[in-house]
Amino acid sequence: VMDATAVDSHRRLVLVRRDDIEHLILIGGPTDVVVERDIRLAAPRRPALTGDSGQQQAGAPRPRAQPAPAPARQPPAPAPS
Repeated sequence: VMDATAVDSHRRLVLVRRDDIEHLILIGGPTDVVVERDIRLAAPRRPALTGDSGQQQAGAPRPRAQPAPAPARQPPAPAPS
């Protein structure tokens, strides 16, 4: 059981996880009901931005700046004849 909450004085919504798959079940009434099954856990997302400054969370890796490539050298223009 991952989480549970009361719906009313008799019924509860229960979130159950098994083998990384979650199921939402309504229990306690005349019959138990599977509300949603096979809820798969999503892949982790990028760290959320915090505050108004737009800085990443502490401890999150910062992307490294890549140096700009050197400009290509062009051969000198031939002298006019």
